[in-house]
Amino acid sequence: MFSIPLRQLFCSAFVLFSLIATIVYVTNIDNVKLISLKSETSDDFALDERNKKLRNELNQIINNLIKGIPIENDPVVRKND
Repeated sequence: MFSIPLRQLFCSAFVLFSLIATIVYVTNIDNVKLISLKSETSDDFALDERNKKLRNELNQIINNLIKGIPIENDPVVRKND
């Protein structure tokens, strides 16, 4: 009759349990990431739009400084005061 040593049986069971636990853990992480990606709100969109606007204004200020227009005369800076 075929017999498996008790230590080998427990080690195999532990490895199998660890593998299953790892798969479940990774799957749950993927689900959480997917849910968080789906739950982007309009606040995130508004922040993105605001960031784009601020980036464009900063680029305009930098370009004006390169051209030699002082910041005091910059219309972008004036309208924000």
